[in-house]
Amino acid sequence: MTPMLDIVFILIIFFVVTASFIQERGLEVNRPQGIPPPPLTPQEGLLLHLAPGHRILFRGYAIDVSAATALMKKFHVEHQDQVILVKLQSGAKLGQLVDLLDHGRMAGLPVGSIAVQ
Repeated sequence: MTPMLDIVFILIIFFVVTASFIQERGLEVNRPQGIPPPPLTPQEGLLLHLAPGHRILFRGYAIDVSAATALMKKFHVEHQDQVILVKLQSGAKLGQLVDLLDHGRMAGLPVGSIAVQ
């Protein structure tokens, strides 16, 4: 038993001595410096809330995706210079947001007309 422990200790010493403990560095990212844009307010555009449970809220009332799409399209036709703001509540699913954005794109809304907060 003793010779086996000696061999184990020799192997441990060998692996510790030959191991390289070099700290590898990642890529350094140069982030642009600037002032972030001010947060959007409901007065600047249409405000929709995505709530947990696949619910879309507009002025406190729950609406479905097709009604939200029609509402977004009507708002964009009337106010082309304003944005449609979609606000995520805690617990809302990302798939619900993607579904709403897809419906908006299929309705013909341009890329920059919907903002997510």
